[in-house]
Amino acid sequence: MGRGPRAAWAEDQPAVTSPYDVIVIGAGLGGLAAGALLAKRGLEVAVLERHNIAGGYATSFVRGRYEFEVSLHVLTDVGTPERPGNLRLLLRALDLEDEVDIQLVPTFSRSVFPGLDVELPMDRAGFEEAICTAVPTARRGVQRFLDRVMAIAREADGLSATFAQPKGVRLRRLLTIPLRLRAMPRYLFTTLEQVLDHDVDHPRARALLCQAWSYVGLPPSRCSFLFYAAALGSMLRHACGYPRLRSQGLSNALAECLRRNGGELRLACGAERITLSDGRASGVVTESGEHLRSRTVVSNAGPVPTLAGLVGREHLPTGALDGLRRYQVGTSIFQVYLGVARPIEALGLDSHEIMLNEDDDVEAHYQRGFTFERPGHMLIGCPNTAVPELSPPGTSAVTLTAMVHGDPWVALSPDAYFEHKHRVADHMIGWAEELAPGLRDAVEVVEVGTPLTMMRYAGHLGGAIYGFESSTTGHTLLRPPPVSPVPGLFYVGAWTNPGGGYWPALSSGQMIGEILASKLKGEDG
Repeated sequence: MGRGPRAAWAEDQPAVTSPYDVIVIGAGLGGLAAGALLAKRGLEVAVLERHNIAGGYATSFVRGRYEFEVSLHVLTDVGTPERPGNLRLLLRALDLEDEVDIQLVPTFSRSVFPGLDVELPMDRAGFEEAICTAVPTARRGVQRFLDRVMAIAREADGLSATFAQPKGVRLRRLLTIPLRLRAMPRYLFTTLEQVLDHDVDHPRARALLCQAWSYVGLPPSRCSFLFYAAALGSMLRHACGYPRLRSQGLSNALAECLRRNGGELRLACGAERITLSDGRASGVVTESGEHLRSRTVVSNAGPVPTLAGLVGREHLPTGALDGLRRYQVGTSIFQVYLGVARPIEALGLDSHEIMLNEDDDVEAHYQRGFTFERPGHMLIGCPNTAVPELSPPGTSAVTLTAMVHGDPWVALSPDAYFEHKHRVADHMIGWAEELAPGLRDAVEVVEVGTPLTMMRYAGHLGGAIYGFESSTTGHTLLRPPPVSPVPGLFYVGAWTNPGGGYWPALSSGQMIGEILASKLKGEDG
C-alpha cells in the first residue's frame, strides 16, 4: 500500500493514530499466521493481544523449575523435510522451518484398555495392523474403515494446499473442486457412528479406531465422520511431531516473523470495539482508548464475541447473529500439570501420548464429561519422550487431560468449584498412578486447569478448545465462513473453517492471509 492513502487518513481523522492495511484482533495461531503472512507480503499489519504473551492456547507457563505446555499434544500435518506436510510448507513459506525445530514422534499413541495395552504406530499400515492384531476378527471391517479415512484425508490435503498456491493457480483449483472431490461430499452429513455401524461391529475394534475422539471433542454419535477422518488421516499420512521449544516456540516464531517483516505485535492491548465507516469495518478502539484505523479487520476472537461484543448488535445487519444460534459450543478440558522429580523412563511412561480407557464405551466417556466424576478416558501427555530437555535433568513434565464440558463448571459456587476441582484432579492422578507406580510420591509441582481457566485466559465461550462442535452440521465448510456479515471484517481461528486444532487454526490464518494479500495488493496495483 502506498503512503498517500495513509497520510490522507491521518489528515482526515486527526484523533486517529497509526492507520494500517490490516488489524488482527487476537494473537492465537490463526491471528499470528494471518498477520505474519500479510506482513511478509508487504502489507502494514498490527496484531492486538489482550494477554501479555502471544499464542492463545499455543503457549506455556512456568511453575517452580518446570515449564508446562498449555494444550499441545502433537503437531499434525508436519511431514518430513523430504515429504513436507502442509504445516511444514507454511513454515517454509514464512522462513520459519529451521526456527521451529519439530521432533517427529514414532507413534500415534499407546492405548490402554482393561486387558489390552497396545502401541498404535503413526502410519496407516502399522496402525491398521496393531488394531487387527488386537482384534483379528475385525480385520476386514477395520481395513474398509481406514480406506474411507485415507480417501478423505487425501482430498482434505488437496484443499489445504490450494490456499498456498499463487493467486491464478488457487483460483483454478477452487473452480475445479467439484471435479476433484469424490469422497468428501459423500460423507458431508454422516456421523462417525454411522460409518462404524456399517464397517465394524466389534466394541474393542471400534474403540481403538475412535481413540482420536478427544482430538476432535465429540463421540461417534455426534462427530462428523468427514472431520474425524480428515484429522485421523492427516496424522497417519504425514509425520507428526513436537516443537523443541514447545508450542510457545511456534507462537514466538510467528510473532518474530511478523515483526521482522515490518508488522506490529501489541501485547497487553485488548480490543474494546471495532469501528465502522458507512457500515464497513474501518478500525479498532483499544481498551486503553487508542483509535487505530485500518482498511480491513481480522478477528481471532470467534464470530459471536466479535459481532455481539466488538461490533455491537445495534450495528449489525438484520439477522446477522441468527445463523450462529444453530452451532453448539464445543467441549473444554480439565488438565492436571505435574512436575515430577523422576525421569520419564523411571515412571514407565514410554510414549508421548498414552490414552487410558476405563472400557470400550466412548459414548459413556463423553457423557462423563458433563459430571464431576473421574473421567472414563484420559490422556497422559509425556513430551519428554519427544524432547528430553523440556524439563530439568532427572525430571519430567506430565500432563493429564480429560474432555469435559464447560457448562457444569460455570454453574458452580466458588466453594463447590474448588472442592470439585481438587477431587477430580486427585482421581486423575490416582488413575495415572495405576500405570506409573510411584507417580504421586514423585510429584513436585501440581497445577490444575478447568474450563473456567480456559475461559479466563483464552476468552472462549465455555472454555471450548476446538470452537464450535464438529458435528454433522458444524464441521469444516459448514462452520461459520471466514467472511463476516460486516464488510471488511473477517474471522480466523477454531470457530471458523476448517475447525479446531493447531493446524486447522494455522490453516485458517493462511487462507485469509492469502486472500487479503491478493485483494489489498491488487487494490493498490
